Amino acid sequence: MEPKYWERRWADGETGFHRLTVNPYLERNLGFTGVHGGRVLVPLCGKSMDLDYFASLGFEVLGVELSEIAVRQFFDERGLSPTVRRVGAFEVYAHGPVSIACGDLFSLPEGDLVGILAFDRVTLVYDRAALIALPPELRTRYVETLRRVLPSSAVYLLLSLAFDETERGGPPFSVTRDEVMKQYGGWREVRCVETVDITSESPKLVERGATVVREDVYVMRPLPSVPS
Repeated sequence: MEPKYWERRWADGETGFHRLTVNPYLERNLGFTGVHGGRVLVPLCGKSMDLDYFASLGFEVLGVELSEIAVRQFFDERGLSPTVRRVGAFEVYAHGPVSIACGDLFSLPEGDLVGILAFDRVTLVYDRAALIALPPELRTRYVETLRRVLPSSAVYLLLSLAFDETERGGPPFSVTRDEVMKQYGGWREVRCVETVDITSESPKLVERGATVVREDVYVMRPLPSVPS
């Protein structure tokens, strides 16, 4: 999927994926992570209200977002004037505890960018809509990108969407439990903490052939070390 796709969606105002409130799955399940502060990374963050929620809890917040329109709207809609600096391939907008790196997520491993943006201090990764926004051919690259730049101690909170479909479409794309285990099971302890059937609330996915639509919430921790 080309970056221009998302840039066009934001430019044309096709942002039905944007929530006007904090995601209730985040509110209900953050406690299961056991992470009560530190630095949270939110990949493909858009202008999400979830960033404000983390900041209100005392987290340092680092979002990564491709669309400059989304980043500017995040700060403009809150009446904030962020500082802007160039860091590698990114423009980093910052105000208070919230920073958003505007650029291509897959550029993260370049140069000393990781150290400058303090990825080594990330305690929590909140994937609210990143994995399901990516087609299958990009998912492993996405997961490996984060794995390379983040400390092994970071805990992941993943919100996923799973459905059957007779024809491929998306985004959003279906990410089943088997897919989650394929991507994370070899290096993460994966636990599903909530599952909700949202078929009746998903007419567009039903039109694509889905008969059951499910939202799953996962907490993923480092695998416990095995004594030698």
